[in-house]
Amino acid sequence: DSKASITSLARQAAAESRESERNWRMRAETEQQAWTEEKRRSQKAHQRAMQSEKDEAQKQIQDVTEKLAATRRLLEGEARNASEARVRQRAADAKLKRCE
Repeated sequence: DSKASITSLARQAAAESRESERNWRMRAETEQQAWTEEKRRSQKAHQRAMQSEKDEAQKQIQDVTEKLAATRRLLEGEARNASEARVRQRAADAKLKRCE
C-alpha cells in the first residue's frame, strides 16, 4: 500500500514537474516574442527618427541653397547696376570734358 502511495506521489510529482516545465517554456516563449516585438518597434522608431533627421537636413540644405541663389542674383543685379552707373559716370565725365 505504501509502495502504491509512493508510486502515486512520484507520478503526481512528475506530472507537476512536466506542467511546470510547460508553463515555464510558454512564459519564456511569450517573453521572447514580446522582446522581439519591442526590438522591432524600437528599430522602426529609430529608423523613423533618422529619416526625419535626414529630411530636415535636406530641407535645410535646400533652404540655404535657395537663399544663396537669391543672394547671388541680387549681387549680380547690383554689380550690373554698378557697372551701368560707371558707364554713365564715364559718359558724363567725357561730356563734361568736351564742354570745357
